[in-house]
Amino acid sequence: MNQLGKLSILLLGLAFNFNCFAATVTFETSGLLKIPSVQVGSIFYNVELNLLNNVSPITFELGSNISQTHDSPDANYQNNVLSIPDVAYGQDRYSAELALVPDSSPLRFQLSSASLNCSDCVDNNSANSVSGLTFNFNESTPGYGETNGTIKFNQDGTFYDDAINNNGHFISTGTWSQTGSELSIHFTFYQYDGQEGVNYDGITLSGLLQNNLGSLTDGNTTMNFTSVVSD
Repeated sequence: MNQLGKLSILLLGLAFNFNCFAATVTFETSGLLKIPSVQVGSIFYNVELNLLNNVSPITFELGSNISQTHDSPDANYQNNVLSIPDVAYGQDRYSAELALVPDSSPLRFQLSSASLNCSDCVDNNSANSVSGLTFNFNESTPGYGETNGTIKFNQDGTFYDDAINNNGHFISTGTWSQTGSELSIHFTFYQYDGQEGVNYDGITLSGLLQNNLGSLTDGNTTMNFTSVVSD
């Protein structure tokens, strides 16, 4: 049995409840790495990993606090690599990849790469902040067609985009930052129904919002915010 199968069986054995809240990956000063939703094959799990002290290279151990979830994925595990496109640490955001340590029990993962997405990049205290809001939008790219959906801005500086276009239904996630009325979003993950998720360094759209209306663009793709979704 391959490592993916072993991990899936282990997680199924430990999962005992379902969570239905939106969150993001966080790394705490205590050394705890919390992943609300990691995709393993076709199943999603809420997991925690503990940083091992005085171990080099940097190594995390899978904790026993594991549960199955319906949340959209914050991370993806495939080919023995745990890919996390966005990790919150204070006001900074990082992307990271951790490689499975062969034959480890409990499972251990070594940090193989990490990069800074942005530093001090989230301002959630502005009176005009989009933090916590969900918008209806339509998006157009020349030669590609139109996309329609909703985008939710989480308070931790990440967003969740649920949309449909000519290729079908998909979700995408990424990071956002805002200064006054100027909003910028950066895409780091997408997944179409029935397909594997893709972590990538995607486009960045920027623009001005006035009274929760406006457009973001990179000069090619334009996202128009049409209304705020009522709670």
